[in-house]
Amino acid sequence: MTWSFIYNHLLTLLQAAGLVIPFLLLERLFPAERHPLRSLVFNAVYAVTAYIVIAAHSQIYTWLAAAVIPWRTATLDLPPLFTTDLSGWELAGRFVVYLAVVDFLAYWRHRAFHHWPLLWRLHKLHHADTAMNAIAGWRSHWLNEITYFIPVTIPAMILFGPLDVPLVVILAYMATGFWNHANIRLQLGPLTPIVSGPQYHRIHHSALPHHVDKNFAGIFPVFDMLFGTYCRPKPGEFPATGLASGERIESQWQGHFEPFYWRRKRPAEARSVQAAE
Repeated sequence: MTWSFIYNHLLTLLQAAGLVIPFLLLERLFPAERHPLRSLVFNAVYAVTAYIVIAAHSQIYTWLAAAVIPWRTATLDLPPLFTTDLSGWELAGRFVVYLAVVDFLAYWRHRAFHHWPLLWRLHKLHHADTAMNAIAGWRSHWLNEITYFIPVTIPAMILFGPLDVPLVVILAYMATGFWNHANIRLQLGPLTPIVSGPQYHRIHHSALPHHVDKNFAGIFPVFDMLFGTYCRPKPGEFPATGLASGERIESQWQGHFEPFYWRRKRPAEARSVQAAE
């Protein structure tokens, strides 16, 4: 382990902290619902400890990326989507195309996590948050990273090449996770069908049975519209969050290791509407 490795991962954590703090301040000023401080602390502790585990095996992603890019160049001979000579508008337009493709891939990955029991075991922690806040964007199991990298990041690399964009663009992309999960009483009105936001994504985390398996899209709700999972929130609708079954994950140990408890699952653990009803 080198100092540059430690520095790069500490820098990522500091960048994430800088991005999430404004959302946490807005949550205190305009909360969708009031939560005890311990819920925020739980998510923060879990996010940091999970990131440490991710950092420990992050070399896997470096190796995969190092293999994919030369293969793309040699086999497909495709030009990269992002180059240093792009104007601001060209960069913005191409990045929107990139986001649309990534969001399409992530949409179907997300649906698979709700459909397949083995994947749901990894995803359940994220949905068990009954006091959701912006840090819930990082309240995901540490195996979640590789299950994103393979079906989403690698296909995007093959299609577009490396994501060679300014740091501010990367940070804005990182901020979308905090934005979607923020506990803010904010309604986007006519923009609701166009871009995801705190109210739209809150429906996805709702504990109400009729909201189960709705609003999977992370950026563009059009994918929910196209594939039958769209649920437009009603004016003033900010439902309580958590699992429809009522199950909770309340310890750090359970958050990290519950997916590996190979016991017979109770029917109430299922995320499906049928089981919830």
